[in-house]
Amino acid sequence: MAAALFEDDYLEEEKVADRGDLVEFDRGLYKHYGVAVDSKHVVHLTSADPGSSRCKFSCAGPKAEVKKERISQVAWGNRYSVLKKREQEEACRNSNSIIRDAEDMVGMKMSYNLLEKNCEHFARNLVFGVPKCKQVAQAADKAKIASFFGIMFVAALAIFKIFRG
Repeated sequence: MAAALFEDDYLEEEKVADRGDLVEFDRGLYKHYGVAVDSKHVVHLTSADPGSSRCKFSCAGPKAEVKKERISQVAWGNRYSVLKKREQEEACRNSNSIIRDAEDMVGMKMSYNLLEKNCEHFARNLVFGVPKCKQVAQAADKAKIASFFGIMFVAALAIFKIFRG
């Protein structure tokens, strides 16, 4: 699945976000997600605190707010990808329904939970109808692998101690 990368608000015509596309913002250690409501604006779940719009994390507390902002403002000067609806493997909701629901939610405050109710859950629920977060699943898989190797290391040390002495 191809993704177009942008660095500023000057976009080539074929790379402009279409209504209902997922927009993935690169934050370094994680990705922030929103839904394009037109070629220059995104609706996303972010911090309800107006003073934290440029903090390191997209939402630093238990409360979040649905906001409509310019894509370039949400990008914070970082790279972002437009994940085209037509290129997704999952079935997408109708663009008009996505936009209507996204616009209706602007200004709503809701609880935020990194593992169960984050910006990716919010955006994917609007586009696909399922609140899923691939980042959380990937992190859980990595944690399982790390745990497995940690257990294997401890077991190897124990076996080494038994045979050594």
